[in-house]
Amino acid sequence: MTTVTINAEFICVFQDFQQWVNHAQSWLGGYTQRDRIVCVDQANNVCNIGADFARSRDQRRFPVLCYRLLPSNPDYMLSNPATAPEKETTP
Repeated sequence: MTTVTINAEFICVFQDFQQWVNHAQSWLGGYTQRDRIVCVDQANNVCNIGADFARSRDQRRFPVLCYRLLPSNPDYMLSNPATAPEKETTP
């Protein structure tokens, strides 16, 4: 296995599966796909969907930490239309 270091901003931690069920929508719901959120359990498995979180619960791998990936080049956000902030339009 290879260890990887990522440039990311910590968002929150789910201490257990029930906390994820109760709070995932309110804690992570404000982010979009462009924000590129990654949640990682204590065995360094990425949790993307409910089944992943359930597996982490069953294998006793909570808490799960959640991060927003950051670009390594800040100018990338401005030069890449897929990641650039949406522009306001006036009618």
